[in-house]
Amino acid sequence: MTQHSRTRPTRLQVQERILAAALEVFADNGFDRASIDDIARAADFTKGAVYSNFASKDELFLALMDDQVHRRVQAAEQAALEPGSGSAAEVIAAVMSSMTADQPHWHRLFLEYWARALRQPVLHERFLQHRRQLRTAITDALSRLHPDNGRRHDGDGLSDDDLGTTILALSNGFAIETLADPDQVDPTSLGRVLARLMR
Repeated sequence: MTQHSRTRPTRLQVQERILAAALEVFADNGFDRASIDDIARAADFTKGAVYSNFASKDELFLALMDDQVHRRVQAAEQAALEPGSGSAAEVIAAVMSSMTADQPHWHRLFLEYWARALRQPVLHERFLQHRRQLRTAITDALSRLHPDNGRRHDGDGLSDDDLGTTILALSNGFAIETLADPDQVDPTSLGRVLARLMR
């Protein structure tokens, strides 16, 4: 009789499953109440498998932040390849608007962790580095999508760094208002504002 061995997932696949489970568990329970045991069960792994890839819940959250950055940049760059996609401003505005509206669970988790990080100096430093990486990723995406975005750099217009910070600030503010009053906040308004700003 032929023995069929189970294919072992790769380390990347294990990490992806753990991150997906962590996002779900964090969103359901909140960061503080979620446990590594809960995340391991949701991912169908042992607790040891989680710890062999991520040293702590904080490491998991920071990895989730990296994953969110990657997904947004990748989505913007893929959208830019579509026929008639428009300018970099319109593409990035549409992606940010869509992902903000479609992922309320992520934004609830982000706000919870943001408040936590502000109270803990060591954690705040690590959180700060990730936010800077995110702003850089957005700035780099703007440059790759359209090196000449039509923006002025003569002192009167916004620099790429200014735009990266502004995009993040508006996206987070929009997420807060959407979470607070989803029936009244127009899900397309963020995209329109960003597109107008970035022209």
